[in-house]
Amino acid sequence: MVALSFCINVTSNFVLHINTPDSRISAVVFNNQIGPILIICVYMPVDYGDSDCMESYIATCSATDSLISDVDAVHVMVADD
Repeated sequence: MVALSFCINVTSNFVLHINTPDSRISAVVFNNQIGPILIICVYMPVDYGDSDCMESYIATCSATDSLISDVDAVHVMVADD
């Protein structure tokens, strides 16, 4: 239990959870010696070939782009499914 508590305290000093406008996007900022790194994980919508899928895809890309612009980070890593 002490080790887990220690890990949570150390992690909270270096990792900041970022609230995102889209439930498909998760993000954290990892603070290190070279500066903050924004790490984003995106679950992209499935393409069923209709206009709703295209709109959802564009909205998710737009939300990801806005997040990158809004967060002050020296590097960005985006992971996708």
